[in-house]
Amino acid sequence: IKQDQPLGLKAELAKPTRKVDFEAIAQSNEEAKSKIRESLESKSEYDLTGWCEESNTIIGGVKRQGINIKLVIKGADHGIIHFDRANKERKILKQPFTELWVYNKGRIVLVTIGKILEDENLNLQSINITKYL
Repeated sequence: IKQDQPLGLKAELAKPTRKVDFEAIAQSNEEAKSKIRESLESKSEYDLTGWCEESNTIIGGVKRQGINIKLVIKGADHGIIHFDRANKERKILKQPFTELWVYNKGRIVLVTIGKILEDENLNLQSINITKYL
């Protein structure tokens, strides 16, 4: 499994389609969860002994360098991440100490805002964060 390589994710809004295959998405997320857990078990900074599936994509009970964190784990078939309709994943990702891990075609990536800015060649010199304060 290759790690820390761009997934080819596009930073664009995907219009929802009416023919979303939710079974395929669930299967992709399950495969991602298995592959990502296997990968994290090999990393010394992660402690997965408390691994607790709060949902099929939200994982609690994980420690990174001794700090409790939550994971959102997504499969990205065709380079697209589908978030849950209840927005639980997005709410979790707004919290501190949360990581978004993505698996696609043998590649595992910890997706960060820095990685998105870099991969999309967004050369921002400043960002107005007033609405986030």
